[in-house]
Amino acid sequence: MAIAIAEMSSENLSPEDAELIKELAASPNDAFVKRAFSSIPRARDFFQRQLAPALVEQIDWAGLQVLPGSFVKESLQQLHSDLVFSAPLAAPGAGDQRVVMYLLFEHQSKPQRHMPLRLLSYLTELWNRHFEEDGLPLPPVIPFVLHQGPDRWQVDTRFSSLIEMPESAAPFFAPYIPDFSHALLDLVDFDPGNSTHSDEVRIIVNLLKVSRQRNRDVRDFFSWLADEFATLDPGIQDLLRLAIFYALHFQHDLDAESIVAEISLKNPHLATETMTVAQQLLNKGKSQGKIEGKIEGKIEGQWIGQIRLLEKLMGLPVSDPDLFADEDADSLAQRFEALQKEYDERFKRG
Repeated sequence: MAIAIAEMSSENLSPEDAELIKELAASPNDAFVKRAFSSIPRARDFFQRQLAPALVEQIDWAGLQVLPGSFVKESLQQLHSDLVFSAPLAAPGAGDQRVVMYLLFEHQSKPQRHMPLRLLSYLTELWNRHFEEDGLPLPPVIPFVLHQGPDRWQVDTRFSSLIEMPESAAPFFAPYIPDFSHALLDLVDFDPGNSTHSDEVRIIVNLLKVSRQRNRDVRDFFSWLADEFATLDPGIQDLLRLAIFYALHFQHDLDAESIVAEISLKNPHLATETMTVAQQLLNKGKSQGKIEGKIEGKIEGQWIGQIRLLEKLMGLPVSDPDLFADEDADSLAQRFEALQKEYDERFKRG
């Protein structure tokens, strides 16, 4: 049977997987971004290729680190991806002191005209925190927005675009108005074939893009993955695992077994890694899958599995499989669609 996402909610899951599923249930896109880019090598590769080359040269990337959650104040907890990085500048400051800069990483599912205003509040909070702990002078902060789509980001990235005044008055007010622009990667324009990012970052960013496209089908992403990469480092297994968990949260009927079969034909090396992940999920749900299959057969068992996961993710009592014994596939499908609609309304943004 297909790997239904209900099988991931089993009590047999590791604490790490259980925590991941909890995060994905609350906000799949944000949780995936945070997990994927908390890796310093991935974050370093991403920013080095997204920021202007002249700016990249000013930063000592060997010292890049992600700041712990305790650094971020309460008012900053509304950050979608909630990732703040720091790194020393390449050139020392006065008295050969090392100067630190911050990089604020914000994930957005749709364009927002007031984004510079939101970012200004985050920048001020970071500077206040720095002032409380280290005093003056203040460090530079780069606000970076990753826009997932599907609509193109067409709003201005400059804070000054939010201020209204007669053109004739602008020169007089300009000295009193803060102004900055935020960096932006709009995934509508991202082409994985022309990207110079590392393999891991290309996989992450392309999956983010596919997940928000209209008429999306995540199987296209896994087909691209098999075609694009002849070999991948064995360490990619954790990323593949994260990708499958994430994909299952926005395409509930994903058949991971079919994905593995397709990859096996195109890329034996990648198939080995993916099969390891898929088999872990299959093993966790094997016993429950057999019970469900005996009740209603393969198709009905898949619907039951998906219904039971959504119930658990939404904090509802999880139905006993025996309760579905008198329902056919159409009835189960309708029940699942109603639950999925409620799940999307409660937990998904943008």
